[in-house]
Amino acid sequence: MTVGYCKKFCTKYKFYGVQDSTWCFCGNFFTENVRHPERECNMKCSGNNKEICGGNWRMNIYRSPEYNNEYLGCFQDQTSRTLADKYINKKSMTVEYCRKFCTQFQFYGVQYSTWCFCGNRLTKNVKKPEGECHMKCKGNQRQICGGSWRMNIFRKPEYDKDYLGCFQDQSSRTFTGKRTHSKSMTVEYCRKFCTKFQFYGVQYSMHCFCGNFFTKNVRHPERECNMKCSGNNIQICGGGYRMNIYRNPEYSEEYLGCFKDHSSRTLAGKYTNNKSMTVEYCKKFCTKFQFYGVQYSSWCFCGNSLTENVTKPERECLLECSGDKKQFCGGSLRMNIYRNLQLKNEYLGCYQDQSSRALPNKSTNYKAMTVEYCRKFCTKYRFYGLQSSSHCFCGNRMTTKVKKSEGDCNMKCNGNRKQICGGSWKNSIYRKPTTN
Repeated sequence: MTVGYCKKFCTKYKFYGVQDSTWCFCGNFFTENVRHPERECNMKCSGNNKEICGGNWRMNIYRSPEYNNEYLGCFQDQTSRTLADKYINKKSMTVEYCRKFCTQFQFYGVQYSTWCFCGNRLTKNVKKPEGECHMKCKGNQRQICGGSWRMNIFRKPEYDKDYLGCFQDQSSRTFTGKRTHSKSMTVEYCRKFCTKFQFYGVQYSMHCFCGNFFTKNVRHPERECNMKCSGNNIQICGGGYRMNIYRNPEYSEEYLGCFKDHSSRTLAGKYTNNKSMTVEYCKKFCTKFQFYGVQYSSWCFCGNSLTENVTKPERECLLECSGDKKQFCGGSLRMNIYRNLQLKNEYLGCYQDQSSRALPNKSTNYKAMTVEYCRKFCTKYRFYGLQSSSHCFCGNRMTTKVKKSEGDCNMKCNGNRKQICGGSWKNSIYRKPTTN
C-alpha cells in the first residue's frame, strides 16, 4: 500500500484514506468527523516506508483532486473578504445551494458551516491545508463547508463559454503556432494576439500561446491554474506548465459552437458514422445542407435547421476526431456545429446593431416572426435582418458592418423554432439577389 495506490483506487470518490499500513478506504462523505493529533497516525505504508499510512483505527484522509474539477482548495478569509461581491448565511447551506446563489459570479465559496460567498476574483490568494477546512455543511452533513476563517472555494468553468479548461503544457509545447510574453498580460491581450488562430492559452502569469490544434490534450484540475495575470490580478493566467485554454470565437465564420443533441437529433437531415471522421469530411458529406455537426469522435450530422438550440460550454465538446486527433469532434450528445457558408443562399452573417440601427429604413415586431415573414415585409428593400426572436429590420444598405461570431446570433424565431432570429442587439442579416 502507498498513498498513490489508494488515490488511484478511489478515483471515483471524493475522499480516500490509508490506515494500519496496508488498508485503503474510499467515500464521498464522513460517517464521523473526529480529528486526532497527527502523531496518532504513525505507521509506515507497507509499499513505501517513507510515507505514513495511518495507525490503529487512525486514518490519514485526503481529498481526491479529480472528484470535482471546479474545486480550487481551502483558502484563508479575512474581514475584507476573499470573495467580496455577495454573501448569504443560511442554516441549510450546501455546496449546491451556494453555487446556485452565486449564479452570476465566477467563484463561490462555503465557510463556517452556514456561509456562502461569491466573487469574480479572489482579493487574496492564500491557500491553506485541506485539514483546516473541516466543518460540515449545515444542510448536508456529508459535505464540507470550510472552517473558521477558512473557505472551500470553487470556480465555475461555464462562466466563460469559450473557456476549455486548465491543460498541461510541456517543453515541446501544446500550442506551437505563435507565442509572446508581457508584463501586462491579460486574457484579452492573448486573445487579440492570437486573432488568426483557433485556440489561445495563458500560462505562468505573463505568457501567451496560440495554435490551431493541441499537440497534447491533457486536462488538469482547475486549481492547478492558479497564477494571477500580470496585467490583471482579477484574472487567472495558468500556472507552472499549466495553461488556461480558450477557443477563439472569431477564428471561423462557419463555427457556431458546442450544442446539446438528443434522441430526435438537433440536425435531423442526414447522418453518417466513419472511423476516419474529420470536420472537413463532415462538411463535404453535408454539401447540400445549411448546417453540419460532428459528434462523439466519429459521427456527422446534417440539417437545414436546428430542431433545438441549446448551447453548451466548449469544454463539453473535447473528444478528438477519429480521423484527425488534432481536431475536436463533439462529445457524448454534444455536437460542434458549423454553418455551411458555401451553400448558395441570401444569408450574410451575424452583425452588431445599435440604437441608430444597421438597417434603418423600416422595422416591425411580430410575435410569430420567421425569416420568410421578414423577407416579405422588406419586399422593397435589398437587405433584411432579424433580431431578438421577434424583430425585423429593412434597408437598402447597412449603416454599420461590424460582423460578430455566429454564436452571438443564437435566439430562435418566435414563429419557427427551427430558425435563428439574431440575438440581443445582434442581427441575422440577409441580402436579396439583384435581378436583371
